[in-house]
Amino acid sequence: MASQFHLNPHPPLGKLLITLLFRAFGYTGGSSFDSGEPHPDFVPYVQMRRVQAVLGTLLVPVVFAACRALRLPEMAGWLAALFVALDNALIGISRINMLDSALLLANAAALYAANSPGMYALLFVGIYILADLVDLTIKSQRQTVSLPTPNAR
Repeated sequence: MASQFHLNPHPPLGKLLITLLFRAFGYTGGSSFDSGEPHPDFVPYVQMRRVQAVLGTLLVPVVFAACRALRLPEMAGWLAALFVALDNALIGISRINMLDSALLLANAAALYAANSPGMYALLFVGIYILADLVDLTIKSQRQTVSLPTPNAR
């Protein structure tokens, strides 16, 4: 959000979507989110956490739908959804500002779309191609950054 280059191995699309949501709540950057420090007053952290909670909550029905798209028995779908709903790690991930909730939801949606007949799979492939083109465009526009190399002995 500060328009500064940051070397990070994660793909940018999820971060850009989360950033758009955070900007909708009025957050424009400026906080380093140091561990153990209180949030400044201008950080809408409650709304930020609500976004993650909604993404984590949506994971439960999407997992059920993915199991049904895989033609598993209905009881297996209910069991998988119950496991997702009661998993302590997923509950914890859904409470903090990380990309994991969005990533898990996207993976479950991809599993559903890839195994369901009709337009859902075609729509998801189109969204993926569009996201890939946007990513390639951004990479081609970005300046090359030279990183320091370790001293050779």
